[in-house]
Amino acid sequence: MIQQSNQQPIQQSIQQPICDSASQCSGNGAEYSWLGHGVAVSKAFVKSLIPMEDPCLSFNSRKAVKDLLRLATTTILPSSSILFMAKDMANAWSGSGLSGADAKPELPQTSKETREEAQEKESGSKTVPLQQPSTARDQGSQGAKGLLALGTLASSFQYANSQSIAIDDAEALDKIGRDPAYPLNGKYRQTADIVVTKDYQSIGNDTHPFTGDYDGQCRTISGLPDCLVDTLKQGNITHLGFTDTHINSTKTTGLVACTADGTVSDIRAENVHISTSGDDAHAGIGAGVVDGGGTVANTMAVNSNVKTEGRLADAGIGGGEVKGTVGNIMSVNSTVETKGDFAHAGIGGGQVKAGGKVGNTTAVNSHVTTEGDRAYAGIGVGGVKTGGKVDNTTAVNSTVETVGWRAEGGIGGGRVDGTVANTEAVNSHVTTSGYASFAGIGGGGVIGTVANTTAVNSHLTTEGEHAYAGIGGGYNLGTVANTTAVNSHLTTEGEHAYAGIGGGYNLGTVDKTTAVNSFVNGHKKDFGSIPNDQLLCQNADPRVLTANCSSRTEFRDALDLSVCPVNAATVSTDATESTAAKESTPTTASTPIKINDAETLGKIGRHPDYPLNGTYQQTADIVVTKDFQSIGNHTHPFTGEFYGQCRTISGLSDCFVDTLEGSISDLQFTRANITNSAKPTGLAACVVDDTGTVSNIRAENIHILTNGKQKYAGIGGGEVKGMIANIMAVDSTVETVG
Repeated sequence: MIQQSNQQPIQQSIQQPICDSASQCSGNGAEYSWLGHGVAVSKAFVKSLIPMEDPCLSFNSRKAVKDLLRLATTTILPSSSILFMAKDMANAWSGSGLSGADAKPELPQTSKETREEAQEKESGSKTVPLQQPSTARDQGSQGAKGLLALGTLASSFQYANSQSIAIDDAEALDKIGRDPAYPLNGKYRQTADIVVTKDYQSIGNDTHPFTGDYDGQCRTISGLPDCLVDTLKQGNITHLGFTDTHINSTKTTGLVACTADGTVSDIRAENVHISTSGDDAHAGIGAGVVDGGGTVANTMAVNSNVKTEGRLADAGIGGGEVKGTVGNIMSVNSTVETKGDFAHAGIGGGQVKAGGKVGNTTAVNSHVTTEGDRAYAGIGVGGVKTGGKVDNTTAVNSTVETVGWRAEGGIGGGRVDGTVANTEAVNSHVTTSGYASFAGIGGGGVIGTVANTTAVNSHLTTEGEHAYAGIGGGYNLGTVANTTAVNSHLTTEGEHAYAGIGGGYNLGTVDKTTAVNSFVNGHKKDFGSIPNDQLLCQNADPRVLTANCSSRTEFRDALDLSVCPVNAATVSTDATESTAAKESTPTTASTPIKINDAETLGKIGRHPDYPLNGTYQQTADIVVTKDFQSIGNHTHPFTGEFYGQCRTISGLSDCFVDTLEGSISDLQFTRANITNSAKPTGLAACVVDDTGTVSNIRAENIHILTNGKQKYAGIGGGEVKGMIANIMAVDSTVETVG
């Protein structure tokens, strides 16, 4: 809620969206199409992004889901209105959306627990749903919305895309939502680094949210005294850096958005410090609260701190309280702290609610601490509610510490009522010092499921009575599966404080546990075997760990600490007690290979020094000739990583990559004509396979035409089995004949 005493009232007449229906309307002399977007895209482009065989965008029932985040980002992550239209069409075709919350099992608890949990639920129930502007998109049945989306899609060919508004200084930034020429549903691009003053006021509010697009274009904003945006609703904030920021607040606060019910992606925060005081005053870098329709992705925090002081005030780098999706979060030399009962803390998120997802969280030299009763702490997430999911957590040289009664701590999750999968801890420590404060690598207290946990050279220590410790789970009432401990130590100092590998105190199921040269309260544990210890960390974040669990000393170069963050690897498996070892895409251990011209680009996959599983960074704009040949083929796919770093490739006459099993990100394409193709054809990749990812792509003046049966065409990919996210097409066409 915006504090009226500290901020000038926003004029309501200005705040209303410039277009109040799906039809075109006129504002400040510029024409706007549906939701303020006018990007002309074809139905084929929609088909390239949305799996039409599953219009509800649910888990693929025909095989195990390889990445929880992949599904979530495909569903929720769009950077343009085309995906919102596709979602409406999907809902119309399916007849209904997903509904219903996961049931929470009743567990025996002490009278104090029951009272405190009830207070927590009561406090949470006070949240008021965000109000949305009245638009045609929000009226009528699901079928009507689907028809509206189809009509809008067709009409997008009839209207020109409106020019985005340039933001080049603090004065222009401050006009958004306060000047008729800078509407809340407008489209903006930042053209210079900006330093704001202490008088800066957040964009929009809870009743008049920001619903437009803000592309930072890899520029920075410094000195923010409050959230950049108060409430983000179905809008997008991307490619933006923040530096030298100190925010002290008494309300829910996020660096990018106080509350995100839209998309926040490709964010870098350096020397950012956020502190809130007060009950329910959540805090985060991506957002204080990531609402059910919100996504925070590809966000990096360096030398930063997020802190809350108050009851039920969660804190995290990705988000404080997560009801939506948080993915690809990196924390380097950063801390997350809470002081207060039920105030949870984590790098990915402080707490993930039912239906929320946190995936691909990496912490290096980072620390999470809580001080308060039942204040959970974790690297992935502090508290994982029933129905919440945490996947792919990597901790290197990092710590988790709790002080308080029943304050559980863990690397994957502190308290796990939902699901935690694929956790890797190297040279990391978890310490708790309160009564029944369980500690674990995987999960501290496990009521739900913890799967695929690996601990190498790591330590667990508890000091309180009944404070159980375990690699896998400290206190297990649920399921713990596929746990490996190597050169690790567990120590419990209080009375009746049990410890073990697999679980410290088990009343649930434990399956497939391996221990190598590890110690539980001084007793050596060796059982099970590791087929190849050189591949023990092959599924951890390859940017910071080699396959044999050695830290990458050159990881800062590999990360490319610019304001365009690098995506994390996204290969994983769904979490069940019988989940097998994860698959991974091979990566090289060397510093990323620089690509600065068409000649070096043409070497990928054709020269021994430029392997198909390599990691590449584009360092200059490139113009290719008509002789350029797509990278790889269906028998020898590209399995590496290509980071465009916001650079441009021009002149393509065929797919950039033929078959993709790796990732392509942060790349722009211009002036490409791919015509009369007799195969599935996509600008970024002809085929995006199950493990392939294409994200953060901008295409301008692109024309693709295929001929023949099942010769699919798209900007992100022609035939798509993997993930496509954050794609923008401007003045482009995609057409199929056959």
